[in-house]
Amino acid sequence: MKLLSINLWGSKKRKKRVWVKEICYGHNIQFLGIQESKMSKLELFRIKSLWGSYAFDYALKGKWTFSDVDFFMINIYGPQITVAKGELWDSLLAFIQENNGAFVLFGDMNEVWVEEERFGSIFNLVEANNFNSFIGDAGLVDLPLNGRSFTWVNKPASKMNRIDRVLVSHNVLECLPELKMESLPRGHSDHWPILLHNIKMDYGPFPFKFFQSWVKLEGFDELVKCTVESQEYKDQVEFNDKLKVLKNAIKPWVQNKRNSMKSRSKSATYRLHVIESKIDQHTVRKPD
Repeated sequence: MKLLSINLWGSKKRKKRVWVKEICYGHNIQFLGIQESKMSKLELFRIKSLWGSYAFDYALKGKWTFSDVDFFMINIYGPQITVAKGELWDSLLAFIQENNGAFVLFGDMNEVWVEEERFGSIFNLVEANNFNSFIGDAGLVDLPLNGRSFTWVNKPASKMNRIDRVLVSHNVLECLPELKMESLPRGHSDHWPILLHNIKMDYGPFPFKFFQSWVKLEGFDELVKCTVESQEYKDQVEFNDKLKVLKNAIKPWVQNKRNSMKSRSKSATYRLHVIESKIDQHTVRKPD
């Protein structure tokens, strides 16, 4: 299992689709949950631009490999009003109790369950108790977030909360005992994307594919031309073998191009990561 939970609030409209698609491609995501997209109308082509294809659905229920248990994947964007939160927990509890299966609840819960998960904002004990009661009554496990204390931060870093999380039923961990949750770089949102994955279920890199964006890279046409005119290409009789020669030429060339294009931003990305880590641990020093 590889699940990505991502909140798009605060992300730039032009870049967020590319950003989400890059994460899905880079981590071989199988389930994508989007919260707070601020879209008044969600067309199919917009979902395709994020996911990469039309192979998606709005509600997921199915059998996991080597298991007869029904899996329910539930994407949540929690309300901020106390009464509405209580209604949400009640409806989710009723759904879980009325259906037999394994449950994975993920997203922006807009709630914490201990005071330490809020910094710079008011901790509501009543809301936290209601949330804790829901988790206990539903028989869910709150998965720990490796490497980070908070999942949301405002611009001046004066407020931080851990409101993005994944809750799973005990039978999920029986099917997927190596299930882990971690945060990804924040990118274009004020929330850190959450990656849920099973360590042992890693099928390696994607097979070779051709992307239209490669055509726009400087020198690509010349590379293809030289490869097709090479003796190695001409010596191949089968079409598949010719494609293999072409693939072996294109793949490292594209990788080198990507490395070259990304090298200028590596230093800035690393510095930003260091700053955000210090913010998360309250160790940023104010300028003299």
